[in-house]
Parts: sequence; C-alpha cells; structure tokens
Amino acid sequence: MKVSEEVNKILKQYNVDPNKALWNCHGTGIMLHKYCEEIGARAGVEVIEYITEKIEGDNVVIKCHAKMNDKTVFSYGESSPKNSKNAYPVAMAEKRAFDRCVLKLVGLHGHIYAMDEMPDTDRIEENLKVETKTFKPTIAKPKIVKPIVSSGEKIDDIYIATQLDVIEKNPNNKNSTTLRSDLENLKTRINKAGYWDAFIKSNNFLKFNALRNQITKKQRS
Repeated sequence: MKVSEEVNKILKQYNVDPNKALWNCHGTGIMLHKYCEEIGARAGVEVIEYITEKIEGDNVVIKCHAKMNDKTVFSYGESSPKNSKNAYPVAMAEKRAFDRCVLKLVGLHGHIYAMDEMPDTDRIEENLKVETKTFKPTIAKPKIVKPIVSSGEKIDDIYIATQLDVIEKNPNNKNSTTLRSDLENLKTRINKAGYWDAFIKSNNFLKFNALRNQITKKQRS
C-alpha cells in the first residue's frame, strides 16, 4: 500500500517493506503483529513489565511498560468476546499492549495501527487470504500444544514451579514459537484457576518473566 514519506522513512530504518508488513483497511495502514515484533527487536525495545489491570472471565486488560534507549511509554491492551475471538484473551491483551508500545516508541503510532488492535482480527485474516498476488502475507496459525495442566489438578506455587522447570528444560524451547506457546498455555490456565494475583507476587513470576525475555533474545539472535 502507499504510505506517507514519514512512515516509509521509519519502516526503511528498520528494514521493513510496507508492501509485506501493512494491510490496507479502507485507507488505514494495519501492521501485522510479527512485523511489530521485528521492529521492536531491531529497535531495541525492552518490556519493563506487564501489569494486569483486569481479569474478569474473558474480559482482560493488560498494561505494558516498555522502553527504547532513554524513552519509556505505557500502553494498554484489551481483550473481550466483543473485540476478539482468540482463545487466549490474556495473551491477546498482552500482544495488543506490546504492539502499541512499539508503535509509540518508534514514532509510528497514529500513522498506522497493529492488526491485533482491530476488533475483528479473524475477518481481517480472511480478507488477507484473498489479497492480490502482489500481497499475500502468511498468517501463522497458533500451534496446538497439549495442555501442560491436566483437568482437575490444583494450581499452586509448587505446581507452577514444576511446570516452569519443565518448560525451561524442554529442548524444543530453542524455538521461540514453542517457548511462547508453552508460556501462554500456562499463563491462561493460571488465570482460569483464579491464581494470577497470587502468582504475580511470587518468585515464580520472576522466573516466568525471565523465560519470556528469552523470546525477545531468541528473535534478535
């Protein structure tokens, strides 16, 4: 799609092709999530912390605090049945908050929007599949993994510590996609068990964040 000179300059700085990274939604540029992550990694964006503002069933609000060099920003990500069909509302809210922080830090916020900000991502993905031959981005399907918490098991600090050890020692976690899926799986189930508030105050949460930071490091390498 055609973009402004300012946007094109910023995208060129991070070696991103607008014809691959952006989708034209009635004249508004929508950036695919993977390109937000790529730009964030190349720009050196670091997440300081994610703050859970609200979890009420599938209604989730996550605040992201991120920085790039000496600049820091806050942004929110929301997920609910009204604006997302994603099966992992916490992960979706987190992605939306992160993408908005990246766009703010590199100067793209207000010019283009992240795809995960759109209320009907599934419909956007359907439209992307029938775009012209000059623009056929591949939308990666979420990897289906076996739940790491079986039905009926009690979730507590000991159980979470055990599962984090399993994830950390999993030889397949050298792939950032596998590591992300395992962590999101555990995070969603902790939330559904109503144990999130206690979890974020525990030492296990520090280890959880350390594993999550490995994803950014793997993407940069």
